[in-house]
Amino acid sequence: MSSACATLVDAGVIRGVLATVDCQTRAYAEGGYLALTQGSPVFQAALTALLTIYVALIGYRMLFAQGATRLSDAPRIALIIGAILALATSWSTFQALVFDTAERAPVEIAAIASSPWQDSARSSLAADPIAGLEAAYHELTLTAAAYGKVAGVDAKPYASPQAAAAEAVSLASGVLFFSSVGVISAATLAIGILTAVGPVFIALALLPATRGIFTGWVRALLAGALTPLVGWLLLVLMLAVVEPWL
Repeated sequence: MSSACATLVDAGVIRGVLATVDCQTRAYAEGGYLALTQGSPVFQAALTALLTIYVALIGYRMLFAQGATRLSDAPRIALIIGAILALATSWSTFQALVFDTAERAPVEIAAIASSPWQDSARSSLAADPIAGLEAAYHELTLTAAAYGKVAGVDAKPYASPQAAAAEAVSLASGVLFFSSVGVISAATLAIGILTAVGPVFIALALLPATRGIFTGWVRALLAGALTPLVGWLLLVLMLAVVEPWL
């Protein structure tokens, strides 16, 4: 764990895990991208070869009137080459257009969708999902500990009503944690892995024969981005439902 991310673990279990996963994922994505684009001569040579093949194919089609490529398409072709070079060689551009869009946009959309809860007093937990989840998890943990203390240290599970309650509440806190923080963290890590190797798939978008691989990468990135979006929306609804029992 990097020193910049290590200080985030003291912000509470829920907030600390989410903040640490986000920080570590960002650091991993940036490190993987830079190692691939700046520290790998193989990737640079492959990108140069792909660009050469692409330009040669365009020139061949124009020279022999093959396909629908015309001289008037030159601005569009130059724009495609420029966009691919910018995304495959500049982390700041890639971070703003790809990583931040996949990693930050779902959270922002979920916050907008849950804003009605913030404008009313219908649910204090759902108004701030992270703080609400922290409070719910803390309450369930304390309740399980209290039931376990009443049941006794040596009590077997379900040996008494108190032991059964402690076991059930402990299980509920674990399910709450893994179904919310676990799912969102796994999706965030998937986004980090996909963005770390993103330049490879962006370079493959040049050639029609390999463009399908690039399309598959985009679909996987969209799936990784939609998962936390749905997760946050379901979390807001769940907090509103369980608040009366906490």
